[in-house]
Amino acid sequence: MPGINEYDMSAVDKADKEERSARQDHVKAAWAYYRGEHKKHLKVRPGQPDDNVVLNLCGKLVRSAVAMLFGQVVKYELTEGETTPVESYIADVWRANKGKILLADIGISGSVTGHVAVKIVPREGLPPRLINLDMERLSIFWKQGDIDDVLFYVFRTGTDTRQDIVRDGESWRVLDLERKRAGQWSVVNEVLWGYDWPPILDWKNLPAPHLYYGTSDLEEYKVNDTVNFIASNTGRIIRVHAHPKTIGTGMEATDVVETSVDSFWTIANAEAKVHNLEMESDLRSSIEFYQMMRGAFFSLSEAVDIDSMKDRVGQLTNFGLRVLFKDALDRLELKRSLYGEGLIELNRRLADLQGFGPANVGVLHWADPLPENRGEEVEAISKERELGTVSKETAAADLGRDWELEQERMADETVGEDDVGTRMLRAFERGQ
Repeated sequence: MPGINEYDMSAVDKADKEERSARQDHVKAAWAYYRGEHKKHLKVRPGQPDDNVVLNLCGKLVRSAVAMLFGQVVKYELTEGETTPVESYIADVWRANKGKILLADIGISGSVTGHVAVKIVPREGLPPRLINLDMERLSIFWKQGDIDDVLFYVFRTGTDTRQDIVRDGESWRVLDLERKRAGQWSVVNEVLWGYDWPPILDWKNLPAPHLYYGTSDLEEYKVNDTVNFIASNTGRIIRVHAHPKTIGTGMEATDVVETSVDSFWTIANAEAKVHNLEMESDLRSSIEFYQMMRGAFFSLSEAVDIDSMKDRVGQLTNFGLRVLFKDALDRLELKRSLYGEGLIELNRRLADLQGFGPANVGVLHWADPLPENRGEEVEAISKERELGTVSKETAAADLGRDWELEQERMADETVGEDDVGTRMLRAFERGQ
C-alpha cells in the first residue's frame, strides 16, 4: 500500500477519465432535462416573440416516481414489540439527518442519474452525517469480470483534489489527495477505516444486467423534445394566424379614410371590397399528435399522466386504479427491492459504527402509494365477514385498526353507557 509521500495514480486517473466520459454526458443531460433546461427548437428573430414552449415532463416524471417511492413515511423495524436500543439509535441518526428530506434527495438523484451513493461521516459526540453524493463526481472501480467486487471509490472534491477509498485486505483506507502535476497525486492525509465495509454505500435505481451502474428513469428524455417541438410549432401557428386578417381588394391603401364617428372607415371606390381572412384549421391533428407523444413519453417510462385523465378519476374503482397503474406499480416494486436493500444495509452499517455489531437490522414497511376508496374496502370486507372467510380481528387489521385497542375502547364505551342507563333508571324511580 502506498505511503504518505507519493501516490502514483496515473493509470487509475486515465481509467477514471475514460469511465467518467462514457456516462457523464448522459448524467449531465438527464440533470438538465430534470431542471427544465430543454432544447429550443424554433429560431427567434431579433425583436420577435419567443414561441418556444418547454413542457418539463421529465421533471414531472421524476417527482412522481420519488413521491411513489418516498412520499409516505418508510418504517424500520428490527423486532416486533418494544423498541430496541439499536432501533432508537438508527431513528436518531435519520432524525438528525432530516430523514424524509434526505430520502427525497436520494430518490431524485437515483431517478435522474440511475445510481445512488451515500457516504457515512462519523462525528465525535454526534450522530454520523449521511451525505447523498453527486454521481457526476464519483467513480467506482471493480474487479474485472465481477461487478460485485468493488476495489475502490474515487470522489473528486475539486479540480485538483480528490478522496480515494481503497480496499486494503479486510479493511479500507481513506486517502485525501492533491494533484501536484499531470498524472501525479500526493497523499496529504491517510486514515485506516476500521471496518470490513467502506464508508460509501451505493446501489442501482433500476436494474441494468451486466452493468455496474443502474438505469435512470429518464432514459426516454428525448421524447420530451418531440412534445416540446409540437407544442412550440402549434403555439407559433396560433400566434401568427389565430387573429383574422383584414383584406381589401379593388383599392389602394390610401383610399381608406378614417372618420370621426367611432373609428369608422370609408372608401370612395364603390367597387372596392373588404373582408376578413380567418384560419380554417382548428389544428386538431396537431393537438392529437401532441397528446399521442405526451402519452408515449409516460407510457415508455412506465408512468401514468394524471393530467390526461382528470375527468375520469372519479369513475375509477380501487381495482381499476391498480390496473391503470400496473406498470408504474411493477416498476415501483423493483425500486423498492433495490432501495430497500440499500437502506437496510445502510442501517446495518450505522449499527456497527455505533458498536452494536453487524446485527440484522430488520425490514422496511412501505406504505401503499395509491389512494383507496374506503367505501369499497369496507364493503368487500363486510362480504367476507358474511361468508365467514375472515375473522373480526383480521378485518380490523385490513382496515387499519388496532384490534386490541379498539376492543378496550368499545368495552369502556359499554361501561359508560351502562352507567348512564343506571343513573337514568334511578332518576326515574325517584320521579325525576
